[in-house]
Amino acid sequence: MKKAYYQHRFLKEVARLLSEAELKAGVTARMVKIAYETSVPDKDDKGTTRVDYLQARNFHSEIKSKLIDADKALESAEIALKYVVGVNIDQPLRLQDIPLDSMPIAPIESKGMKEAALERNADLKTLNLGIKFYDSRQRLAKKEYLPKIGIQGQYVGPEDRFGVKNSWFVGIGLNMTLFDGFSTKAKVAQSQIQLEKIKDQGILLEKAISAQISALHKTLSGLTEKMEVLRGAIEETNERVNLAAEGYSAGLIEYEKLLSAQKTEIEMKLARLQCLVFYHTMKSEIELLSGAM
Repeated sequence: MKKAYYQHRFLKEVARLLSEAELKAGVTARMVKIAYETSVPDKDDKGTTRVDYLQARNFHSEIKSKLIDADKALESAEIALKYVVGVNIDQPLRLQDIPLDSMPIAPIESKGMKEAALERNADLKTLNLGIKFYDSRQRLAKKEYLPKIGIQGQYVGPEDRFGVKNSWFVGIGLNMTLFDGFSTKAKVAQSQIQLEKIKDQGILLEKAISAQISALHKTLSGLTEKMEVLRGAIEETNERVNLAAEGYSAGLIEYEKLLSAQKTEIEMKLARLQCLVFYHTMKSEIELLSGAM
């Protein structure tokens, strides 16, 4: 369910980001159009050309097309989330609007994650119960070698033809099987094989969980570092876009530099959103392994 929720959040923020980018691209396209229509190029300066205007329009239409695709994907993700949660498709999905960037990103220790996963994992608990069960079966099979001691009782009556009256005889009996056709030995061997098999399964499962936790931890660490790098890159690209817009308005730089800055800004923001949703998705997988969900 968490994966569906994070996917819905991601697509919603992508749609919001593209909506803002589409608005900015539309303003820029109108600005380029005005500059092209009023441009009087000097001898050494070609000014704003028709190619610049067409590039601005093309960039605006690309953003609009991506926004339409994002809205469709968001609608599908919302239906999938409703299905997982158990909400009727015709009813609105009421969720608190929490941006991915505001969700906590706390460092997680690999050793602590492994201990929690090994302690809480449901499959491992089931195997441990199976080990106890087959161990008890093995001990029970071995008891077949021991003699059986029990209380025996016998009733005699009614009075027989010799005049012996009704009577009870009570005593302790000892029963030992001298030869049972190796059936006890076969039971012990079979229970031993089953016990060793399930123990091996438990060891393999522990190793698999530990390896998976280690891989997820490395992925989380890498995503955390990448998000910090992208955070700084986004701040720089924002400044670059603002400077490029001011420079283009003042006629100091060409439109291509402004277009490049705008594309880089969108790419950086989308990359950081992807890192955020990957981080929280990986974290939910760790919670699933450890049984913390």
